[in-house]
Amino acid sequence: MHPDHKYIAGLLDADSDVIDEIYALHANKIIGWVRKNGGSVEDAKDVFQDALISIVQQAQKPGWELTCPFSAFLFLVCQRRWYNELQRRKREKVTLERFSGFEVVDDAEQQAEYALRDYQEFLLFQKAFNELKDDCKKVLSLSWSGIPQKELAEQLGYTYGYFRKKKTLCLAALISLIKSSEDFRKINEE
Repeated sequence: MHPDHKYIAGLLDADSDVIDEIYALHANKIIGWVRKNGGSVEDAKDVFQDALISIVQQAQKPGWELTCPFSAFLFLVCQRRWYNELQRRKREKVTLERFSGFEVVDDAEQQAEYALRDYQEFLLFQKAFNELKDDCKKVLSLSWSGIPQKELAEQLGYTYGYFRKKKTLCLAALISLIKSSEDFRKINEE
């Protein structure tokens, strides 16, 4: 069981202390990222809340287990939710301009497909992350923690330059594992 499972357990138990900790550790990062990618603070809050709900729903499935840092998983879910929202807005804008007066209805089947793809991508990420060498897992997990890289380098006994290079190499290894996976090809064929 991953040490960050405490966050999943806290969400499932609706533990206000754990939920407050999740917001304190991650909300500002997600708000900043959504704002940098064309959204407002309110958009970011909605994405963050929706992501937490989605995580709870996934965690309730039998056999589901967190096997990577919670921060990375949360960011991945938030990122996908925001990209889906941007796509939805793009489609809605075109629909409203071309078919003024028609009601826009959410397509439940399409939403289910998005959710399934999100889950498949997360599983692919987990699998690739778990195949990394332990030092890469540690460097990437720490780099996603929100702690400044200079502090992390000092913690690990690395120079700042070496830490950045190591992080880049580990990310490249993770991306390579993902892209070389048969699951990656299957997901992209769908």
